[in-house]
Amino acid sequence: MNDLAPGYVVLTYASPDGTHKQTIPVANPLFVLGAWVIDEKGTSGVLWTAAVDALLVVLKAMHANDSIFSGAELYTKAVGAAGVLVATYALAVTGTGSVAHVKAAEMSMSFKTAQGGRGKIVVLDTYAVPNGKFMPAGYSGLGGAAALGAYLVGNTSMVFGRDGHWPAILGKALTKTNDILRKKYNMS
Repeated sequence: MNDLAPGYVVLTYASPDGTHKQTIPVANPLFVLGAWVIDEKGTSGVLWTAAVDALLVVLKAMHANDSIFSGAELYTKAVGAAGVLVATYALAVTGTGSVAHVKAAEMSMSFKTAQGGRGKIVVLDTYAVPNGKFMPAGYSGLGGAAALGAYLVGNTSMVFGRDGHWPAILGKALTKTNDILRKKYNMS
């Protein structure tokens, strides 16, 4: 299965150069007692907004303080069908990195699930210097990556693999200049 079912969260964030949307697959979005809940790796039925807040604790460290997360949307999804927007969450969370962002920079962190599926988290307009390759032991050299890696495989992770399993093993973190953003920002 390579599908975003049973649901996903879309985070919206902006740097001085542009606005981005990040899609995060999640497990078991359900409407329970008047509130939407999702599963975290170690806990069922967590308020989806609380799970987003926990993820933002680590993601905001990968952004300079001139970037802002402005909103989140929760979607439910059946296999092979389009997602259905079921809830929104207004945010005003700024990045906490003390270094200026790098225009068009991309950091991607890969992982394997417990069943061998693969996935990755991509962060755009981060302050990571392009053309870097970090193995899990070297994540500390990439500001915020060690915390993101620990979150992904930890028991409070809301990130769900597209194969229907939780992240279990971290892979490489790569930094590069995103070609689409390079063209959009008219960089040579």
